[in-house]
Amino acid sequence: MRSHVLLSLVIILFIAACVTPQQQTSPVPSPSPSAPSEAQPVQTKEPIAPIAAPIVELPEKLTTLLAKRSGITSMKYSYKSGTNSVRVLVRGTNMKIMLVSPMKTSDGTFVSSIYLDTNQRTAIGVCDDPVPCKNYPNAKSPVSFDAFVQKTPTDWANELEQKKYVPLTQAPNDVNVEDRTTYIFTYDDNAGTQTRFFIDAFFGVPIQIQTITGESTTGTLYSGIGFNTVKASDVAVPN
Repeated sequence: MRSHVLLSLVIILFIAACVTPQQQTSPVPSPSPSAPSEAQPVQTKEPIAPIAAPIVELPEKLTTLLAKRSGITSMKYSYKSGTNSVRVLVRGTNMKIMLVSPMKTSDGTFVSSIYLDTNQRTAIGVCDDPVPCKNYPNAKSPVSFDAFVQKTPTDWANELEQKKYVPLTQAPNDVNVEDRTTYIFTYDDNAGTQTRFFIDAFFGVPIQIQTITGESTTGTLYSGIGFNTVKASDVAVPN
């Protein structure tokens, strides 16, 4: 009987040693919400306003003169630049350049006049001078537009109005150029070159332009200029 009691006691102690008591874990506290931080103001740089270029106006006298060119429908003149001189007729976008003597083109054709369309940028040479072209009247050949196109007095006037040459100073006195009254306006590029424009008092376009660099003077003269007498047929390519 005593042995049974001892055996029972041993068994109870053995079971008690094998059973591990469950550890109780304390709950992990949740982090307390932090107070919202104050929004820092975003620093922005003030935009730097661009420096406006100074407004340069045309002389009042020049503006008045340039307005007169609206009455021009056609022009004729001898274009003198350096040692070259050709007779020119202009009406609208059509131009006829009469050569001093017939020119032989790349295809062997002789031409005495060049007809240009400044809108289409086309040029065609025609042998329309009756004396040198009597053996091949009105023979035609395409020629280079860029080789013959030239600035007209109205082209110069347009550039002046667009302020491509500013500032301009006006000479105190008017000047006669081939018996036409003109007013002189001078542009200085501040690099040693001056450009003088002799503006016709009646039609408001330059009839002479001089470029002065140091002691050298070059330029263009629209000699013997006449206005509003050229007909459309005068500048049309002949059949």
